Amino acid sequence: MSEKEEKPKIKKKLNRRFFLKSLLWTLVILVALILLLAVGIYVFGFEGKIITKIAGLIPFPVASVDGHLVFFNDFAEVKSALKEADSFFLSRGIISQEVYEKNLQNLNKNILRGMVRNKKVEILLAERGARVINKEVDTETNKVLSQVENTDLIKEKIKELYNWDIEIYKEYVIRPEMERLKLERVVSAELGEKSFDDWFIEKMAGAEVKVFLKGYKWDKESLSVVEK
Repeated sequence: MSEKEEKPKIKKKLNRRFFLKSLLWTLVILVALILLLAVGIYVFGFEGKIITKIAGLIPFPVASVDGHLVFFNDFAEVKSALKEADSFFLSRGIISQEVYEKNLQNLNKNILRGMVRNKKVEILLAERGARVINKEVDTETNKVLSQVENTDLIKEKIKELYNWDIEIYKEYVIRPEMERLKLERVVSAELGEKSFDDWFIEKMAGAEVKVFLKGYKWDKESLSVVEK
């Protein structure tokens, strides 16, 4: 083989090696960044809009319910909204500084507990072949908005209070409530003499719940998230 024929082949091999090395280093850096972010979330309790956006791309779990995961980006989204709401109420004198600080202190526990319960509702619905579809959520949202004269004003108030648009509000407020109401209808024949609340407490007592967020755990007796 002549030198002219050999050079393109050598160049092709070098380019391939360079590409593989670049790909390998990219993967190494990506894995390292994911590990650093995981340490930040689980060990140091990192939060904030940037962390939430990244977590939306990389699903970090904060809890599991019967093997079904609850994700950090949802937790952080709700936490940010509730902090916004409390700050709004505090600035207008609706709540005191003492109440504000108490709410802040219990915020993580209350959000995790709510999300665990919502996930269990979702699981119980799925076990019975039922779910709340997007069309139902849209219909209910439109129904609620139609009951007020100025729908734009309601949307503005939701934005002012939670810093959410109506689409996010639907997912974190309207959908969970619709799922709970649908579950109550679906299991009505199973209840017997029990109330839905008592029935659901029994289901929660039998659930396998794990909390991954640092400093918290699930307490089976109180059926709530507590500090370690």
